[in-house]
Amino acid sequence: MTVTPLPCRPPPLKDELLSSWTTRLARANHCSVEEFCGYLGFEQGRVPETVAELENGNLDHLSFLVQLPASEVAAMTLSDGIRFEVQYVSQHDFQKCAVCTSQTPGLILRHWRFVWATACERCGRALVTLYPTEDEIVPEKLIRRANRGAEILRSAFCDGDLQLGRRLGWPSICCVRETWRNPHH
Repeated sequence: MTVTPLPCRPPPLKDELLSSWTTRLARANHCSVEEFCGYLGFEQGRVPETVAELENGNLDHLSFLVQLPASEVAAMTLSDGIRFEVQYVSQHDFQKCAVCTSQTPGLILRHWRFVWATACERCGRALVTLYPTEDEIVPEKLIRRANRGAEILRSAFCDGDLQLGRRLGWPSICCVRETWRNPHH
């Protein structure tokens, strides 16, 4: 079989997850995501989400098909490993930006998966849950506390501060998770 670059390649958006971009590529090339994943060389019709999963596939083949450097493709995945006692990246999509997804249906940005993300870095709006429940009133004080804890956790992760990451532990994460339940308030 002769392999050629994809005929239609809408460029990835800044901070877009590889899975999101792959879905947009499949639509643009008029095929199902499962078929498209097979053509790209992804096993079981599933797009890799972490750097390690991507490296298990043929990154050079994928890079040729989408006509992007391998480093740019790899940058669309989530980092590997849990360096803290808590998991700082969700394994599944749990929130989105209503504004950004209304403009680009199916869009999933990488930073929406981080535990500390409460607002969209692209447009600044509050992220909303993918699985809404009954509206609960969350006190403003709890939201401010959660946002402060989220910022400290983000800083600890970005700086690689394992000691601060351990000190934060589950109480801070639980406080942040409270805002996930109803980020509208």
